[in-house]
Amino acid sequence: MKKYKKLAALVLAAALCISPLTGCGKERPAPPDPAQVDVEAAAVDIYQFLAGIPADTMVATVNGQDITAAELVSWVVTCCDNIASYNYYTTGVDTINWDQKTNEMTMTDFLLDEALNMAAFQTLMHIRSEDEGIALSQEEKDRIETAIQTMEQSVEAQMGMSLDKYLSMYGMTRAVYAMNGESDLMFQALAQARFGEGTEGEPTAEDIAAYWEEQGNYYVKHILLATIDLENRLPLSESEIAQQREKAEDILAQLRQAQDPLALFDTLMHEHSQDPGLLSQPDGYEFQANTTVDPAFEQAALALEHGQISDIVEGVSGFHIILRLPPKIDPAQHKEQYITQKMTELLQGWLEQSELKTTAHVDKMDARTIFERLSAYRTAIQMQQEQQSDPSASAPDASGAK
Repeated sequence: MKKYKKLAALVLAAALCISPLTGCGKERPAPPDPAQVDVEAAAVDIYQFLAGIPADTMVATVNGQDITAAELVSWVVTCCDNIASYNYYTTGVDTINWDQKTNEMTMTDFLLDEALNMAAFQTLMHIRSEDEGIALSQEEKDRIETAIQTMEQSVEAQMGMSLDKYLSMYGMTRAVYAMNGESDLMFQALAQARFGEGTEGEPTAEDIAAYWEEQGNYYVKHILLATIDLENRLPLSESEIAQQREKAEDILAQLRQAQDPLALFDTLMHEHSQDPGLLSQPDGYEFQANTTVDPAFEQAALALEHGQISDIVEGVSGFHIILRLPPKIDPAQHKEQYITQKMTELLQGWLEQSELKTTAHVDKMDARTIFERLSAYRTAIQMQQEQQSDPSASAPDASGAK
């Protein structure tokens, strides 16, 4: 039975459908010795080397459209590289804990699962583009080809290797790289056709403001009666704190009794607030959830409706009276992000209605084995480069069997 969940897309920012794969208990071969990797032979068909499957082998289908080994294995590499990079930036070590449990499966199976669904998403997007008569212009195709040619010149000049070999280090070929570029343009075209200027789905300023808040953003003003010395952060005496609370209660009482509490709020804020940032932020503060240093302040602010004033909130710096404000944003600055999100949600619906089928090739595939073989291949290329730059240096013979 097909299961669905949302994932952060690695390239296309899409929400993907997940179809659990079998794969537990596979016998996993030992990674090859980089010194024994035949780099030139592996580069001829990197997918054969990594997964034991020729590049053009059909490994799955989406609504009857083939997904090839090249498409799937390239996504396996991307998923693994992203996890390794994330681990490096968070822990300083880029190794992957393959046995770690993620969504009730090992990281090894999860990464293959995610790669399959990225490949399915990409294929489905091409299907939908064709169904809706969206095709790349010659100018767009030329732009992709120009980018490839520019990359080719840069790689040859800076690294002394062919573009094909360079791309193979990332589990890609020119065709796969071009397909990724086409997919990005198709996503943009689909989004503009559904939510762009002049369409029925074009967002209003109110739509964008609501989206901005849905992302955890909020805008507030506040009156602060400090319970600490704001210079050295040391607490005030008990009597001083009591006086501050009494003052806060008096201010709140005035606001509750006022005919125009919002206008009075500004007056009382400028008269009494001890917020050091008031002079630079007289119109209020923009915050994002889970980023403020005062959880009590954030919880109270997020509980308010626009134009609503809180009760007294005791935070780390003192007593706050908070006024929640509507977003003060330029819709044009957030329109593209809104459209991307809405297009992603629409694609999620399409994906949930799609039919994803896998073949026995996928059941035999293993993300860990693929990535360990790729790592050995990368090391072999590095050894080859070092040998070519210094032929006198001794280096193991890299022409042996895989």
